Amino acid sequence: VVSSIDALMAEQAQRRAAATKACEQIIEKLQALLGKVCKDVTTRAKITDAPKESALDPQPAVTLRGKSKSLFAARMEAEEKAAAVRRAQAEAEMLGDFIRLADYMAVSACYALVTETAECFLSSLLSPPGKAGVWVTSVSFAPGEMAFSPDLPHFQEAIAAMLEGMVT
Repeated sequence: VVSSIDALMAEQAQRRAAATKACEQIIEKLQALLGKVCKDVTTRAKITDAPKESALDPQPAVTLRGKSKSLFAARMEAEEKAAAVRRAQAEAEMLGDFIRLADYMAVSACYALVTETAECFLSSLLSPPGKAGVWVTSVSFAPGEMAFSPDLPHFQEAIAAMLEGMVT
C-alpha cells in the first residue's frame, strides 16, 4: 500500500524512468543489428564477378592456386556467384520495407506493453489485493460536509498524468 497518491506518482515515475532506459537500450541494440544487416546486404549486393570467360575459349580447364577446375565447374561457380549477387541486390531493394517492419514490430511491442500495464493498473484499482487499497485516502467530516484527501480532481489529474506518462 502506497501512503499517498503523490507517493504513488513518484514511484511510478521512477519505474517509468527505469523502463524507458531499458527500452532505449533494447532499441539501440535493435538499431545496431539492423545497421549490421543493412551493411552486410549492401556489401553483398555490390560484389561484382570477375570478367566472364568466352564460350569459345579453347582452354578446357581453369587453374586456381595450382588446382585444375573444369570449365563446367567454373561456369557453375560463376552462375552461383551471380545468382547470390542478384539475391543480395533484391534483398537490398527490400531493406526499406525490412526497416519499416522492424520499426512497426518495436512500436507494436511498446504499445502492447503499455496496454498491458494500464490493464493491470485498472485491475488493481478495481480489485486491490487483500483488504488494503492501492493508497491511503483520508476522509474528513465537518458539520454538513465530508472531504476526501486526495480530492477527486487531484486524483483524476494524477491518474491522467500517470497514464500519459506511460504513453509518452
